[in-house]
Amino acid sequence: RALRGRGLLQHGVLGGRVDTMFEERDNLDLDSSPSREADVQSTLRIDLSAQLGRRAVAYAKVDSTGTYGVTPSASLPVDLQVKEANLLMSLGGPVTLQAGRVRVRDSFEWYADDYVDAARLAFATERTRAEAGVSYGFATPAAGRSRSDERQAFASVSHEFARALTVGVLMLARDDRTRNEQPRWL
Repeated sequence: RALRGRGLLQHGVLGGRVDTMFEERDNLDLDSSPSREADVQSTLRIDLSAQLGRRAVAYAKVDSTGTYGVTPSASLPVDLQVKEANLLMSLGGPVTLQAGRVRVRDSFEWYADDYVDAARLAFATERTRAEAGVSYGFATPAAGRSRSDERQAFASVSHEFARALTVGVLMLARDDRTRNEQPRWL
């Protein structure tokens, strides 16, 4: 309400979805651990988008996943994940800057995770798109880092020559310290 009163928040959208999955399995005494014979897994996703002035958009996507044992009726801990939380700003014309927890869409699946803490500069026209960025897991302690939390530099350029022909190039450089490697970071 305070933001709306000052004219900063012009538009906001709140959305989400609920997914539920039922799984049943038999342990057949393959190990001595007690087995849950049936589980129900539920995921609640909340999406929030807010227009901040004429040139900026804030976006957040949060997932809450819980698994509940049907037999016995004990529940397991709930997992809360911030998938995306970023600010997208128009710098003028077709150039944008995005910073925060962003999704990097990689059709070759070279990334360990689609969601990384990054700053990305993008240029997009009707037929040409270019972007470059750097990422680093700032909020993750060193002991808890995964491959997606490592220092990375990425860049891509693509151009659509015809409806059925698009040519693109993707570059990825990663300083993967989770494997105790000593790569050169240039």
